[in-house]
Amino acid sequence: MIDATSVEQPLENQNSAFSADDPLQLIESEHDRQLEILTRLEQTIKVDDAVEMTRLAASLLVFFTQDLAAHMEHEERGLFPLLKEKCKPSDDLNMILGQLSYEHSLDRDLVEFLVADLEKIAHGHHSAIPSRFYINAQAFTETQRRHIHWENQIVLPLARKRLDQDDLELLKLQMKSNKGES
Repeated sequence: MIDATSVEQPLENQNSAFSADDPLQLIESEHDRQLEILTRLEQTIKVDDAVEMTRLAASLLVFFTQDLAAHMEHEERGLFPLLKEKCKPSDDLNMILGQLSYEHSLDRDLVEFLVADLEKIAHGHHSAIPSRFYINAQAFTETQRRHIHWENQIVLPLARKRLDQDDLELLKLQMKSNKGES
């Protein structure tokens, strides 16, 4: 177990304003932030101090209720369709994109349980079913690390290879649209 003094301060929403000229770099930076969030989620299930657990849970809620959904939209409505259009059959990407989209749907279901538990914890209450929170948090962190690895090692390098400047501009506009910016 860890104590309250060893836990970092809450993460700021690093993507509150869309400013990246390179939308693929923004997606990669979102992945980096997600890895930090996964560490934070693991800390939440290990911390001994109730006050610190409350603070950690509150710091995770914005990510789980807003940022993660926006990130998945960036990929599913922007990046993945562009890649399906631009990639060659020899890239063998359709199966990977199908798997990643399927995992996004599973993530949405799992996040509902995590949010329900995090909201209780953030308000100073215990999770209704502590073992459910622990199991779901562990499952989410394990699958997300693998998911992010696939995207960073396979999808994004292929996107850099196949998408031209016009495609990247289109992706950037799509991502701004997802965030409600003009």
